[in-house]
Amino acid sequence: SQKLEEITVHEMGHALGLGHANFDGDLMSQTLGNEQTVNISECDVTGVLYANHWKLMNNDSEPYDPKEGKVDC
Repeated sequence: SQKLEEITVHEMGHALGLGHANFDGDLMSQTLGNEQTVNISECDVTGVLYANHWKLMNNDSEPYDPKEGKVDC
């Protein structure tokens, strides 16, 4: 069902390092609403890059604290 797909994609976002969005209608919103989407926004992609910068951008083998605590969208 659509709701199951939305929840699955949302939880995969958490597994990739994303927190909850502070606005409705985004994949990572805290609650499912009528306008919920399973589309991955540019903001969500940027959040994953920030959360995983140490392994995606620097080719490091050891994680370190990210420089950013949030992504403003």
